[in-house]
Amino acid sequence: MKSRTLLPVAAAGLLLAACSTPTGGAPSPATSPPESSPNSPSLPYAGAPKVENPLPDSVISGSPCDALTPEQVKADVGHAADGQPDTLPGSGPSCNWFNSAGANLAVFFTNKRHEGLSPYYSQTRKQMKRFDVLPPIQGYPAVAYSDKPGPVSSFCQVAVGIADTADFVVGVHVGDESTADACPVATQIAGQVLTNLKQKAGR
Repeated sequence: MKSRTLLPVAAAGLLLAACSTPTGGAPSPATSPPESSPNSPSLPYAGAPKVENPLPDSVISGSPCDALTPEQVKADVGHAADGQPDTLPGSGPSCNWFNSAGANLAVFFTNKRHEGLSPYYSQTRKQMKRFDVLPPIQGYPAVAYSDKPGPVSSFCQVAVGIADTADFVVGVHVGDESTADACPVATQIAGQVLTNLKQKAGR
């Protein structure tokens, strides 16, 4: 099984499903959030939407391991699990949670660059086999992308713009043998993260 094995789930209740043996990896660098572009134009750019009710950039200044409550992690992953922190050069900190079926969930805070969703429209859209502009999540713009072609992708990441200068990403892999689409799962978990960040901002 590939190293980036994530959360096999059902749409209702994020129930644990079968997956092969874990390999202890995380999403590959090829699908990490994009890095800053030199001499970037004014924000937003490349067709990215403006965030009308921005959250302060400071809400993604902490650890992504705190982006979900222990109760949410247990519901999403299938059991209580400690997050494993990491740092992506050029993007920022990340956190991974693994379950006993070989699945994992990843959250990225892209706080080393300050361009929001714009790089996803200018860079990621060209690089990925799937790039979906999603309906706003709680009023905040979002995109789903994958190096797996749609309409059903075993691996998917959802980036949510919380300001013109800030975003976070949720990554999910349902396993190459699964027939589920990872993008709706990642979108649902992104909504959980966004709720927590809004509470952190006093919203």
